[in-house]
Amino acid sequence: MSLLVTYFLPANVALVLFCVAYRLVLRRLTFYGLNRLFLAFGIVFSVAYPAVDLSGWHRQYPGPNLSRLVAAAQPAPPAAAGTAEPIDYASLLGVVFWAGVAVMAGRLVVRLLALYRVHRRSAAARSGPYAFRRVAGKVAPFSFWQTIYLNPDCHNPADLPAILQHERVHVREWHTLDLLLAELVLIAGWFNPAAWALKRAVAENLEFRTDHRVLGDGTDRRTYQYSLLSISHSGPVPALANHFNAITLKTRIAMMNKPQTARRHVTRYALLLPLVVALAFMTTLVFGQNTPAAAHSAEPSQSLSFDDDSRVVYYLDGQPTEKALVDKLDAADLEKIEVFKHERVAAVLGDPQAEGLIVVTTKKNKDSAAVRALNEKIKNL
Repeated sequence: MSLLVTYFLPANVALVLFCVAYRLVLRRLTFYGLNRLFLAFGIVFSVAYPAVDLSGWHRQYPGPNLSRLVAAAQPAPPAAAGTAEPIDYASLLGVVFWAGVAVMAGRLVVRLLALYRVHRRSAAARSGPYAFRRVAGKVAPFSFWQTIYLNPDCHNPADLPAILQHERVHVREWHTLDLLLAELVLIAGWFNPAAWALKRAVAENLEFRTDHRVLGDGTDRRTYQYSLLSISHSGPVPALANHFNAITLKTRIAMMNKPQTARRHVTRYALLLPLVVALAFMTTLVFGQNTPAAAHSAEPSQSLSFDDDSRVVYYLDGQPTEKALVDKLDAADLEKIEVFKHERVAAVLGDPQAEGLIVVTTKKNKDSAAVRALNEKIKNL
């Protein structure tokens, strides 16, 4: 559950921020290339930034002061007979999340296999300067990776140049990479409406950009728009593909006829991007990605007490150490502190004279061999 909170939650909040920023500020601009970069950066940033260590960016917490800390390391009392075990909702939520991830990953694999089957059943063909793969059946024209797929028999020969020119723009600019990036993020963010909205925004903006490039190459606007109308119901298309009729014709034609956005509006990107990034980092701090554990970030409810402090043994990252060294640690660097008393101490150390054991683990070395060995010894008591 901690992974969901410290990584996936901030990542999905960042996706929401980028989605809202795009929809409210940038979507209607005709800077389609900049919009493509903004959306791609938003997805990559959302995935990467929760892993950034922010421990040096916020206030430093004082040393752990072990004389005032108590960690819940004593064995839990046995449940009374006949008492039902409480439901672990955190674990249940984790199971639901990972089940959704598995389903979405399987969905992506199935779609890739469907595209592979289409490719296997197609044949190389050419129309003028355009190379493509001829497919059978009623299928709308589409492209994937560096290949165009088309059934010429389903279209008016007069429409083929516009269709092929459109798909060649998708191929030349590697638009499949954007679509796959959006699909991969959707696997982990399947529960987040913003992840779905960003996927649609990516596909939509790629179509806007492609239409703009086709018209910029000299294609007649009216002829091109009529070609869109003529193939609007030409057949299904595999998922994950760039295709000629990806979004509503009304929206695409409206954007084609929209006047070019004034260059001064480029400043929106310079102002919006740092704002969204700053808000995303703020959410990481709010969710406490790098804050110390609760045991040493709040006032303890009770005091640590031993009959003889000189008989307390300290371990740091799986190795024996001195209390003075532990007291110098920055609590923000600590992963956990465990306190063991009496019989358990003797069992771990083999020293019946020891009254207490304090095990301190830092974030940096929490997976070290020494820590694992000591944890295994304690677990097997």
